[in-house]
Amino acid sequence: MEIKYLKLERVTKENFDPYGEVLGLEEEGKLVEMLPHLRYWANNAYLGEINEKLDMGLIVNTLDEHGYEFEKLERHPKTWEIFFPLEGQSVFVMAPPNKDRDYSGIQFKEQIKAFLISGNLGVGLCKGTWHWAPRPIGEFSKMALLRKGELTEPTEFVELGMKVKIVL
Repeated sequence: MEIKYLKLERVTKENFDPYGEVLGLEEEGKLVEMLPHLRYWANNAYLGEINEKLDMGLIVNTLDEHGYEFEKLERHPKTWEIFFPLEGQSVFVMAPPNKDRDYSGIQFKEQIKAFLISGNLGVGLCKGTWHWAPRPIGEFSKMALLRKGELTEPTEFVELGMKVKIVL
């Protein structure tokens, strides 16, 4: 079986753009309050249409026997997923959404990246972004998950036909 090694990347606006939005960047949005004790940016990230259904959940992750190896990804074609780190650090593997549903091509495999979610920024995944559940670095991690839109059943999965290993 083919093995692809991915270097863990810190999330930036530029490298995360194909997958969705980065939450918590101070230079994004409109600065509407600047007080000695508080600064507030409105419209810090685009997270979908206003009229979409919202659901808030909590994810607590621990490592399983697969560790930092991945052989498949999932996606939710009608759902934005917004992850707010609460405790710990996580590895998040993903590929950008594709419109042609061609999962076997080499281009899809080349677009897989591994991101470090370290607690200082959150991420909002576009509808249809391929991903796997975050894996903790250390004993566990905790994230709030805001889902926006309809969660289709069943979740769509794709077998990668290779093993992806994360280099920490």
